[in-house]
Amino acid sequence: MFDLLEGPDSTRPALEFLSDGTRVSYAMLRHRIRELAPSLRGQKGKFLPFTPTRTPASIIDLIAHLECGMALGLLDERRTPIERAGVTERLLAYPALDRDRIVLPTSGSTGAPKLVVHTEESLIAAAVASEQNLGWAVNGDRWYLNLPLAHVGGLALLIRCIRARQTIVVGAARSSEPEHVLSELARGQVSLASFVPTQIARLLREEKSAERLSLRAVLVGGAPISETLRRRARELGWPLLTTYGLTEMSSQVATESPSLLYRDEDDSRLPPPGSVGQPLPGVSVRVQGDGTLQVGGPMALRTYLGQGSPLDAEGYFTTSDLGSLSPDGTLTVLGRKDNMLITGGENVSPEIVEAALLEVPGVRDCCVSGAPDPEWGERVVATLVVEEPEPSDSVLRGALEAKLPHFAIPKEFRRVSALPLLPNGKLDRRAVRSALVS
Repeated sequence: MFDLLEGPDSTRPALEFLSDGTRVSYAMLRHRIRELAPSLRGQKGKFLPFTPTRTPASIIDLIAHLECGMALGLLDERRTPIERAGVTERLLAYPALDRDRIVLPTSGSTGAPKLVVHTEESLIAAAVASEQNLGWAVNGDRWYLNLPLAHVGGLALLIRCIRARQTIVVGAARSSEPEHVLSELARGQVSLASFVPTQIARLLREEKSAERLSLRAVLVGGAPISETLRRRARELGWPLLTTYGLTEMSSQVATESPSLLYRDEDDSRLPPPGSVGQPLPGVSVRVQGDGTLQVGGPMALRTYLGQGSPLDAEGYFTTSDLGSLSPDGTLTVLGRKDNMLITGGENVSPEIVEAALLEVPGVRDCCVSGAPDPEWGERVVATLVVEEPEPSDSVLRGALEAKLPHFAIPKEFRRVSALPLLPNGKLDRRAVRSALVS
């Protein structure tokens, strides 16, 4: 997968760990591969449960197992022992085909996680597509890893960098500690990073520290990013590129081009919320009549473990996302079908309402949900995290009336100190809705 034994060498470190200063060279990776290979003979044909952590021994062994052609079922260290045992039982019940390399659980944001099987070919195709869009700096890149390696975003980052002999800067800070993350970005001389919008918002509030960085691109995915946040990032010199991806597609489907970062500084236009650039090379996207996105390409999954392939006869995967394609091929993701609210017979996209709310001064974060209502079926409720000056309900409604149809304007605004998040940093919508119902 990485051609570490016979491919080109690099004087750059493969891994740098900010927790203790450990540096791992590409020569050290080759040594571990040769050391590990004899013990793995006879273990092919099955998925090996593997719980990766952001420690030197774990990441080195993850790379070595993949280079030795093993099929791994990645277990998230943040899940409970019972949850990991349940996934392990499912892994051991099915054989691995010769080219299978990874089983990844989906995020579980809308139900029980599915186990996605990727081959060596699909993982490599995704890495190549990302490289063709983003490229590599002439003097090499240093990509900050603070995502879990049992998540497609973290794993894809690792595969891209090791294949291209770049450096992965492994962070130790928690995403809820923005000042520590910013310190790591500076100490690690990071040039590339990946975050979700909630993390970006936290980081940019630390204004003085956020300005003193050497980032050339920051990928932002997992949820739409508001125009206010984009504008703030531009003011502080943060080079944001929005991206849209799926576990089933080995990470990225579409990502904005770095050329957007070099437009005339007088050009104040910003892409609309939900815009994620054009599909990456090799990725096909089409929109069904109801707006559902279908995606395909060589980076698509082989199957769901124990459930069969979700691909249609033409190789397309039907997502749970709604979107549109502009005449120039730019993809806009409007939200998830399964998040859609129906109030008084009208469909409301929570993501569109949230994007409008985030434009209101004083709204730091928000989640729009539906609460049972005898008259409307569901009434639209906005759960907000606010800051001074705190906007009143009337100010919020007034701001939304200029942007949304009347039925999409929340009938209730609730204020909380923080919104619940899933382990991958995405908003936990089910937890917010459960709080409304209870």
